[in-house]
Amino acid sequence: AAPPSSTAPADPATRADQAALYALPLVIMDLTREQFLTDPLGAGVTANRFLHIPILGNPSFRSVVRPNVDTLYSAAWLDLSAEPVLLTVPPGDGRYYLIQCMDAWTNVFAAPGIRTLGNRGATYAIVGPDWHGTAPPQTEVVRSPTPIVWVLGRVYVRDADDLTAARAFQRQ
Repeated sequence: AAPPSSTAPADPATRADQAALYALPLVIMDLTREQFLTDPLGAGVTANRFLHIPILGNPSFRSVVRPNVDTLYSAAWLDLSAEPVLLTVPPGDGRYYLIQCMDAWTNVFAAPGIRTLGNRGATYAIVGPDWHGTAPPQTEVVRSPTPIVWVLGRVYVRDADDLTAARAFQRQ
């Protein structure tokens, strides 16, 4: 009998190129996570905890590309391998904000913010792909395709007079 046909290319160089393209997002995300957790800017930062950056972007900030000069950033790396992580979002009160949740492949699987919530707050249980359980009452389950998640929060700052209020919202 003839061997089964394969959809994979026979050329080793082509296969190596495809493997590199397939794995590249995982490698970049892991390097980014490693840098974040060891950066002196975030001294003491651990998995499953936010680092709030209370200053607006400026040319001296070089840890991560930050093109927005009117935005406060928060970041967290979640490890969902053992248990879910709860994320509570306060009411927006008209403030523009976004919380981008990316899996290890850099795909956005959730993005709560004023666009999706309006001015109401919410609590999310961000769970890994293998989690089976019951979330607390009034909690929306958001399933990540991977056990590693990068969460990037952005809070819009209207002007210099709004910075204090934007920081207070960011800390919530």
